Amino acid sequence: MAEVVQLQHKRNQCLEFSGYQEKYREDILKLCFECSKELDTFFKPTRKHFEKILDAGQEYLVLLIDNNKAVGIIGGLPCFSFLCPEPAWQEAIYYLRPQYRSYSKELYEYLEFLLKQREIKVITMTAACNDKFKLTNRYFKMLGFEQMETHYAKRI
Repeated sequence: MAEVVQLQHKRNQCLEFSGYQEKYREDILKLCFECSKELDTFFKPTRKHFEKILDAGQEYLVLLIDNNKAVGIIGGLPCFSFLCPEPAWQEAIYYLRPQYRSYSKELYEYLEFLLKQREIKVITMTAACNDKFKLTNRYFKMLGFEQMETHYAKRI
């Protein structure tokens, strides 16, 4: 997925979509921490955790690039389910810096295009249960998703 595609947007800003490239590694890790802080997650991930996930999922990662900086990311991994017999992909992170969120649909559509090339048939996305859940739910429905289940977490 290291192919780079330029996106010319109505604001005359030239952005790019890119797969994983090592030169963006630090930017990607910063985006992971920003996402974690914004979600105020139950989990408190560390840099080591983000690096482990990043290393496992490099080939299933799409970046939004502006001026040689990663400013948005969608990443995940192929997954298997007893309920879904088709090749599937599970999102692990979907985050754009606030000033780039108007590009979220284009970033998602590029990811979907690349996953189709890899013969992925089902995409599953996670929505945090926070004050933005209703907005996120509407967004995913607009993209054609159906709400399937809710996840719960417990430390043991």
